Amino acid sequence: MKKKTKRVLAAACAVVCLSVASAALLPEAVASYRLEQKTNAYIKSQIDAATPLSGEVQDRIVLGDANVSGSLELVDVRTALRGCSGIDDFSERQLMNTDFDRDGTVSLKEVRMILKGAAGIEDLKETVFGISDSSLTSDKAQIVAYCNLAATNVKLGKTGLNIDRAYYTKFAGGLENPYGIFERSKRNAFNNNQDLNGLKSNTNEYTDTVSRVTIAPGENLDDSFPTYGSVYSRIPADLVTDANITNNGDGTYTATLTFSGESYTLPTTLSETTLGNVFPMLMTKSQYREQLEKTDSAQYMDYITGVSCAYSDCTITFKVDAATDTVFSAVYAMPCRLTNTMEIDGKTVTLDTDVRDIVTYSVG
Repeated sequence: MKKKTKRVLAAACAVVCLSVASAALLPEAVASYRLEQKTNAYIKSQIDAATPLSGEVQDRIVLGDANVSGSLELVDVRTALRGCSGIDDFSERQLMNTDFDRDGTVSLKEVRMILKGAAGIEDLKETVFGISDSSLTSDKAQIVAYCNLAATNVKLGKTGLNIDRAYYTKFAGGLENPYGIFERSKRNAFNNNQDLNGLKSNTNEYTDTVSRVTIAPGENLDDSFPTYGSVYSRIPADLVTDANITNNGDGTYTATLTFSGESYTLPTTLSETTLGNVFPMLMTKSQYREQLEKTDSAQYMDYITGVSCAYSDCTITFKVDAATDTVFSAVYAMPCRLTNTMEIDGKTVTLDTDVRDIVTYSVG
């Protein structure tokens, strides 16, 4: 057989195999892929729509500024050395400016870095975070530290926030309303022990933008962004599985942090989970009950025996103003499988919901 003929036959076989594989692809997998694509497109649109900050942020961390004067000077080396040797106790604000590794103290290593920065020998921002105008050499820990700095500057500056929350939701098997099995037309099928999955036919995804919260400039943002309960944003580096940062070439950086997932029973309060210390979680038990009470499904609340969440990899995408080292947009994406277990007529029914929970913070 001629080589050309062999190539034609091989190409034809490849097309047939690809067609068969595509036809065999499960609708559930296709729907999940579409949901993921839709989520990624939404995150990109939110980041792209971010408006860069105008003007200087009034109150922000100045690296190496040990005496909190607003600028890095040689006198800061003496102040940092006194804090390092234990002669002076540093305030939290002084530590924000000088404790680069966030271990709660100022070390001699950090004093030397401040000296080189104040003397103009090294660029302190590049030394600490691997970030300069011309290059990015950051490792994971440095990227996390820089994101913490940039988020802290939002809180210190009290710049104001717009918080938008959206859900992209697909009920497993396609139930648009998970309680639709109780509709009269479907109840007989359930009672007759027919396969519950056979009742799930609609595979549409939909988005439901739940709310927008606006926090005016000057208000306290400690419990609003991006981690809870402190002026200084402390995203732990050991929770982050991957991190990357890019220079957009327009005076901004985009950084993405990825966190491993976690499974848990729906918590009573946000502080009961590790993820809850970083992410605005999907909901708590009380929030779930309050939400359910407002729907047509409130009559089925007594049937619910358990609700749990399984989070897969969560991400935070920060867009940062390079001049002020301040976040001006952040998108928190929390893929979650919400499982609702019910006891109906002695039968256990488990309803799964695939949720892409997305919170966008825009500064200004």
